[in-house]
Amino acid sequence: METPTCFYTIIKPEKISFDAEISSVASKNKVFRATWRAPSGKQTVAAKCCSRFHEEEVLIMARMNHKNIIKLLGVVKPASLKENYIIVTEYAERGSLYNVIQQHRENWPEFRQNYSMRLAQDGARALQYIHDTKYQHGDVKSPNFLVTSEDVLKICDFGISRQCEYTISTVTNRGSYPWMAPEALGDVGTIYDSSSTSSRKPCKVTTKSDVYSFGVVIWELISGKAPYPDKQLYYICKAVVEKGERLEIPHDCPEHQQISDLLNKCWQADYVQRPNMQEVLENLICIEDGWKKTSGKQEVDGKWEMCHEFGKKGSGPGEFNGATSITATQMSDIAVIDCCNKQVVISSNEGQHKESIPLQSYPLDIAAIHNHDNQLVVVDDTKYVKVFDKKNKLAFQFPTVPQSEVDKTEVNLQSVAVRKDGTILVGDVERMVWTEHRPTDGQLLHTVPVQTPPYFLSVDHCTNTVVVSGLEINRVRVYVAAGNGATLSTINPTTDTKCQRVQRCRGVCCDRSGIYITVCNAADGTGHIHHYDLDGVFLACLARGLQCPYGITFTSDRQLAIADWESVKMYHKWRTSSKKKKVAAKCCSVFHEKEVLIMARMSHRNIIELLGVVKPTNASESHIIVTEYAERGSLYKVIEKHREDWPEFRQSHWMRWAQDGAKALQYIHQMGYQHGDVKSPNFLVTSDNILKICDFGISRKCEYTISTVTNRGSYPWMAPEALGDLSTVYDPSSTSSRKPCKVTTKSDVYSFGVVIWELISGKAPYPDKQLYDICKAVVEKGERLEIPHDCPENQQITDLLNKCWQADYAHRPNMQEVLEILICIEDGWKKTAGRLEVEVGKWEMCCEFGKKGRGTGEFDGARSIVVTGPGEIAVVDCWNNRAVICSDEGQHKENIPLHSCTYPCDIATIHNHDNQWVVVDHTKYVKVFSEKKLVLHFPTVPQSKVDKMDVNLQSVAVRKNGTILVGDVKRMVWTEHRPTDGQLLHTVTVQTPPYFLAVDDYTNTGRVVVSGGDKQRFDVAASNGKTLAHIKPTIHGCQVQHCCGACYGDSGIFITVSNELGTGHIHHYDRKGVFLACLAQGLFFPQGITFKSDGQLAVADQKSVKMYQKV
Repeated sequence: METPTCFYTIIKPEKISFDAEISSVASKNKVFRATWRAPSGKQTVAAKCCSRFHEEEVLIMARMNHKNIIKLLGVVKPASLKENYIIVTEYAERGSLYNVIQQHRENWPEFRQNYSMRLAQDGARALQYIHDTKYQHGDVKSPNFLVTSEDVLKICDFGISRQCEYTISTVTNRGSYPWMAPEALGDVGTIYDSSSTSSRKPCKVTTKSDVYSFGVVIWELISGKAPYPDKQLYYICKAVVEKGERLEIPHDCPEHQQISDLLNKCWQADYVQRPNMQEVLENLICIEDGWKKTSGKQEVDGKWEMCHEFGKKGSGPGEFNGATSITATQMSDIAVIDCCNKQVVISSNEGQHKESIPLQSYPLDIAAIHNHDNQLVVVDDTKYVKVFDKKNKLAFQFPTVPQSEVDKTEVNLQSVAVRKDGTILVGDVERMVWTEHRPTDGQLLHTVPVQTPPYFLSVDHCTNTVVVSGLEINRVRVYVAAGNGATLSTINPTTDTKCQRVQRCRGVCCDRSGIYITVCNAADGTGHIHHYDLDGVFLACLARGLQCPYGITFTSDRQLAIADWESVKMYHKWRTSSKKKKVAAKCCSVFHEKEVLIMARMSHRNIIELLGVVKPTNASESHIIVTEYAERGSLYKVIEKHREDWPEFRQSHWMRWAQDGAKALQYIHQMGYQHGDVKSPNFLVTSDNILKICDFGISRKCEYTISTVTNRGSYPWMAPEALGDLSTVYDPSSTSSRKPCKVTTKSDVYSFGVVIWELISGKAPYPDKQLYDICKAVVEKGERLEIPHDCPENQQITDLLNKCWQADYAHRPNMQEVLEILICIEDGWKKTAGRLEVEVGKWEMCCEFGKKGRGTGEFDGARSIVVTGPGEIAVVDCWNNRAVICSDEGQHKENIPLHSCTYPCDIATIHNHDNQWVVVDHTKYVKVFSEKKLVLHFPTVPQSKVDKMDVNLQSVAVRKNGTILVGDVKRMVWTEHRPTDGQLLHTVTVQTPPYFLAVDDYTNTGRVVVSGGDKQRFDVAASNGKTLAHIKPTIHGCQVQHCCGACYGDSGIFITVSNELGTGHIHHYDRKGVFLACLAQGLFFPQGITFKSDGQLAVADQKSVKMYQKV
């Protein structure tokens, strides 16, 4: 059961030792520099002793994850009432911004020149993030910004922060007077007026109140002074509120006029007239660069620089008279829509013209389906979408409405995009929808309504979200939409000093680093390229001065290609850091771009990172592939170096490295690739003893599990199916030529088994055998390497390797199962009834309550669990037809009979002011309770179909915005409902029966985990129900019998699984479904699972509730 609570770590008091007090003079709480003996080692931290503890402050901090926000590390709970809570955060070495400014009064102009604008932008990014997460900070001032040793500015102190879902909050705690906005000061002046006896009244504040306060911080950064240092608080209030006075802006600062304009906007008396934080940040970036239009060159985190331009306006071959759309096709090629000439122009990445494809109609947009045929999809001013094959011939066309409706329905097709699986999305601005189609025949799959006309579309292949660009004047928003069209965030780009929104939003593209869009105003030469993160937060302006930009895409070599109407402009990024960095440089006698493209798609701590490629300047030179450098070299050489002391070395390293390698291969396989050359020389060891895989030279896409190849790997590590007929190559009596063979991801599993053998034996595989003898032994005789008897857990390792080395690849485990077995081997297969050490620290059972029975607070069938409020949980006791309310510590509070329910199955909480519960049971109606009374019930089908339709409601979850999701295992759907009246919003088809549901409220992806019960799997689904990943848990290498509860945390997905009674596990996966760890074992029959506000995991274990904490 998922609840939208973030968690924090509980730190034991003895783990903290105070070093020195670092409190500011006006601080209400004492703050110390301290040392935390964390599981990963000693760490310098800041420890704030709270005279009054507000858990809301901690919960807000726990939700924040941004480089410019001080990170919460945990909370020390007091052992007695006389002691204080201690909030532990990261330590900023240089102290508060206020103190830093004071320290540099003497050399202020120099300090301002080097630091002020960068620090101001850091602060703006922090506040933009806070506001985007629907919070107002409430106490923005220089003492609440801290500076690290790397000169990064971070905001802290969320003591009076509040959620601002409706923009305006009414409060009495308002902030610090010299920084406060007029609406926050309000009647404060009466407090200091001796003639006034008025009491303090609430006032209305908004996120724009933070903007006013941040304007004062900017003023401090450019003036080097404290605000209102010589004025009494009463006079500050009088001056700001009644007289409208503001701080005087120094004339000696750079870009004085632009800074004055910005601060005057921030300090508007009417908060509605103030800019938002995104606009403030854009202004600061423009001020820093002196508002120079650099015609496509703009330095931000290194530079994006226009490296070349081609296809100048004309009608000749390869020239453009209206370049409006662009897409990367096959390797090193791009396709450009030349609309006025009614053609598609195919060019190399360097701009060399290859082919022009004439079209019959006026083309508008183009996309590529990256499959074996490498098809192109084109939309034009007709009602049909055209698909071209690899020979650039029209393969087929299809409408975006049912064939019978084509003549009756008005459409205006403007945009097209393609999902990773090939699904085609078509934007229709007439009907304000995008439609989704099967790539093989164009069959209509879904029609998704949107809130802005979809003139351009782009799909993020990592999260499956869709970006919709609105193009027209007054339609200048780019929506980051979930798979079902629900708006997750809105981007309002600006391009000038006056914070005026752009007149035209044009092309969009996504990749793992965020969203890239082209924008411009009406005049030619005003085009910009902007970069946003996937949550829609502005990051940087990459280029300016483009003529009239439309489509944008990434090429295979990571250049940005822009269709700029009269030409195509190509931009590449180069870094300006002066720091030297050791790298590995591989000179390629034969360059295979496929290897580079595969590496570019990989992002994992156990995979060597691709840094770039050096292209040769002439034919006699080689391509150079540049990757991160692993200081200790290959695993093969490390093993060879430690042959003499191998038993001792093995004890401390082999298991960690085996798990690192398994995680790398699991990730590669889940990405749809087979490595193809798994061997110890291709695993590298860093100075931190992290194992990383490299060399994707013969890797390949394995969409259908099996690939037919001739390049197969290195013989001592190769699987029998890969060796195949190789014995004939080394048999002098044979003249057979080398034949293709079939390999799979399971061939990697066999090879990795050999690597594990190397790690436990300390030897090289088959060191004294000729290749012919290896092939004969492995393929014909079925011989395998001998497993040494002196290794720990010999029997379990023997069992694992024998599974990996099965002759029939279908009988080998997958890499997730290999990883789980390795973790179990490490822990000696101990069933520790809820205690199991994994990676850093332990999850241990801290309490258990509600043992089986029918007495007060006892359970006869604890099936579902949910956090209902601060310090409180509710447990569905299904056999007793009730909900049991308990404290966090298990103290029974109340039993709520569910008389209106028939065998309650699941429960969820709507975290609004009423804090309502939602319960599903064995009827056709969902029940909503408020203050423990039934206030609403609704069906999951239209009322007219209730009696005609069979349903089986088993699960319920609630999105962050209150939308209720109900799982129906009979119809294999979840339905989405409005929380106020239960109105049916969507019916989403799923692939697994939804016995439990969990919603990811930690990201904006809208993802849902669907638990299949006895179907033995979990699905990670997009918000439109499309399966993104399958999780098939195993216990001791065998697939589990029961998949039960699921919940999301900020580190991924947490699930409960079991076989027979007493075998329950809690497993942890990342958001892509990659196995991370087993947190606990030996549970009775675990069902629902949730995170409490203090970071503990609470599990409904049928006969009791078990609580786990990480220590």
